[in-house]
Order: sequence, then structure tokens, then C-alpha cells
Amino acid sequence: MNTSASLDFLEKCYAEAKYDECLNILDSKKNEISETLYQVYKGTVLIKQGQLALGRWNLEQAKANGEESILLNNNLSFVKKQIKAEYLEVNRSYFDAALFNLSGQSIYFFMIFGWVILFAIWFAWYKKFHRFILLTFIFAFFGYLSGIYFFKRDIYSGIAINNLSVLDGPSSAFEQVNEVPLGIKLVVEKNREGWFFIKAPQSYQGWIKASDLKLIK
Repeated sequence: MNTSASLDFLEKCYAEAKYDECLNILDSKKNEISETLYQVYKGTVLIKQGQLALGRWNLEQAKANGEESILLNNNLSFVKKQIKAEYLEVNRSYFDAALFNLSGQSIYFFMIFGWVILFAIWFAWYKKFHRFILLTFIFAFFGYLSGIYFFKRDIYSGIAINNLSVLDGPSSAFEQVNEVPLGIKLVVEKNREGWFFIKAPQSYQGWIKASDLKLIK
């Protein structure tokens, strides 16, 4: 089913503000459209219902999976303004910016490139070409494995589906040190069973319940 045909069945629902009906129709046609397009449409309807956090999650999920459209970008801009994300998610450090903007592939590339530069210096010092080639290959390989271990395995992004209490440790017994409004995008690290540690934005650093964050996969 092409995009224009897929939109037809939603137009009447939108016009009559029958958003529950829109969701039911959309679910019934889920197998007829791509997964990312389904997420864009569902996110759009949820936002119209006022479910900003879940609506944003669907849009962010579609974007993470490669979807690009005017509808997607317009609705993301709208929901971010509604939850004041442009202010609350502003990157306050280079560390924040790296976590929010670098893809896993980019991180792996820079790690491997760093190893290559390091051993280029080593080569210039010792003038041993065969040793340079061998060790560069070894360290590039282990640099790649390090990237997988430290970034792909442990770092996640997600949307706060509730107003989150940020605690000083991974247990309800710890003191609350901050609060994250629903709908905000966070970068987190899974350190304890059932708990995430917020890595970025750094102004929100602390521990949150994993069940209150819907991960973007």
C-alpha cells in the first residue's frame, strides 16, 4: 500500500476527532504498511489524543529505523515544543552531544581511527613496517570489540513515559535528587537490574526505574 492510499483511511477519523477509531483502523491495517510508517501514523494519532510521551516514542522509533518524512518531522517538532524538549534536552556538554548525536557506527569508527593514529606514531618511532601492520590490525580489532562492549551493549536511549523521580542510587530507598518530565528523551546506561543510570543530559544524572523508560530500539 502506498503512502497516499494509507493516509486515506485516517482522514475521516482526523476530521471527526474519532481518535480511538483511528487507532483501531490503523491496527487492523498494520500488516498492509511498513512498520516505520505505522509508527509515524500511530504517533500522530496519539499526539492528537494528548498522549505526548507515547506519541513521541513512536515517532522517535520510526526515525531511528530510517523513516524520513515531512509528517514525521513536523509532528516531532510539535511534540517537542509541547513538552518543552528544546529547553529541557539542551546539550550542556560535549559529552552530552556525543551521546545524543553519535551513532554506534560513528563511535566504532573514531575508536578504530584513534588506534590507527596511535600506532602510526609507534611506527614512525620504531620504523618496523611489519610490526606496525600486525599490531594495527590487532588493536583495530580489539578497538572494535571495545566499542561493541561499552556502547552497543550498555548505552540506550528512550522516552520517559511518566514523570520520573531521579534518585541518588538504584533503589527506592535512596533520596530523590531530580525529576524528569514525561516525554523527555534520555540516554541511559543499564547498571542494575530494574534500574537505569541517566548519562545524558548530564543535568539529569541519577537513577530511574527501568519500567518508566520506553527504549528506542
